[in-house]
Amino acid sequence: MAGVFTPLVILPASKAGESREESKARVNDLALAARMAGLGVTAIESTSGGLFVMASDNESQCVGFGRKLLTESKTAEPWFVLSMDGKGSSIVLETSDRNRKTGRLTPTGFVLPDDYSVEIAASYIPAQRNTAWLRSLGFNVGVSF
Repeated sequence: MAGVFTPLVILPASKAGESREESKARVNDLALAARMAGLGVTAIESTSGGLFVMASDNESQCVGFGRKLLTESKTAEPWFVLSMDGKGSSIVLETSDRNRKTGRLTPTGFVLPDDYSVEIAASYIPAQRNTAWLRSLGFNVGVSF
């Protein structure tokens, strides 16, 4: 459906100086938290190697989820990004002290208020089908990126 907009929240999952395995573990933790909260989830990787978790639902769910993870210190950085203008072109970066600054979405990523640009290189979705069946066969499956 063209023109349909779904609010989303983007959570940073990578910290400068940490290993790739630590970042991947944080992606899995954030994605699992999003799924348990009933949000749709996608992991995204930037061209610079940064990892993010993008979750979508209604606006209040996205804001509440982002704030909850900030207060529990589960994000890699003390901020999250919201897209909720109804057009999908601008974003809002909210910090842990609830200050908000405006950025923008681009055709290939997003630009944060400090002009830091994130270009998306790849996106990953969790396994959706046959998870229970694979678990019954002894495979360790779930939300894993």
